[in-house]
Amino acid sequence: MIKKIKKYLGKINFIYDAARETYGKLKQIEENFTEIKENIPTVKNYTSPPAISEQPPISSIKVLDEILYLGSTDDKVVFGAMQDTSINFASGLIDLFFDLSEIHYGKHKSETNGYFLDIGANIGTTAIYAKKKINKALKAICFEPGELNYKLLRCNCILNNFDDIRCENIALSNIAERKIFTYNRQNSGGSKVRSSEPDVRLKENESWVSSKPLDSYLRDACIKANEIDYIWLDVEGHEVEVLEGATETLLSGKIPLISEFNALVYINNNTLNRYSGIVKKIYKSFIDCRNEDTIYPIDKLEDFALKLVKIENLEATDLFFF
Repeated sequence: MIKKIKKYLGKINFIYDAARETYGKLKQIEENFTEIKENIPTVKNYTSPPAISEQPPISSIKVLDEILYLGSTDDKVVFGAMQDTSINFASGLIDLFFDLSEIHYGKHKSETNGYFLDIGANIGTTAIYAKKKINKALKAICFEPGELNYKLLRCNCILNNFDDIRCENIALSNIAERKIFTYNRQNSGGSKVRSSEPDVRLKENESWVSSKPLDSYLRDACIKANEIDYIWLDVEGHEVEVLEGATETLLSGKIPLISEFNALVYINNNTLNRYSGIVKKIYKSFIDCRNEDTIYPIDKLEDFALKLVKIENLEATDLFFF
């Protein structure tokens, strides 16, 4: 009987030791990622603080057997897709961008060492993939206005040993001002910025961010247009404002541009003419990345947008300009 009691007590002690060790590891993990889990600062003088201060759970994944990412487990689109497939998000589109730049600009992807501008970087899946799998010599600058996305972006750069990637916690736009950032918990890549209004009250998933034109940013950073090799633009409908703030740069250098083309947003907001007016000054042709073999003249951009929305019943696609 005494032997049985000792054996039972031994099992209890073993379970207790295992639980204590597990608890210790969990505490260590929590301490290591304090910066990610800390609350996003709330805006003063508002009665309802943003709900994004309640941080979603963070997890880690490895894609392509070598690229590591931290991301929100609530994100079912970017992070969720990578969890399901172990494939880097939008890797096919990134590869296509560099291939088209070689064909139409003569920029050999293994030889260029200029700047890669990732505008709307989210957690870093574009710039990190570009440096890891295409050209490590690229000098990447990532612009991400969302506080949580920005923190994850910085962590992901460190996890993949890219301390040379410059991360900027600002929104690029056509004017320097305070804007409202709307965080999409289920699709962090679908988060977006919009202009503020007088005496606006933030919603639960909103916070304040600073914006700046790309032209101003590059002047302050002493970066010339001819030092920029690629521009990746994906800002969920705010592309018009970004292009307006980058006109000087785009006009002064022949820079490959891939842009998410949110045709439905532009039509609804009456900004399609503004978008087309800018790119017509700079580029002669464009390609819908769903079919890289078809080249459209730039003056057909408005017709393309109407066809995309009204006939194909699609809200957006990705366009390559040259």
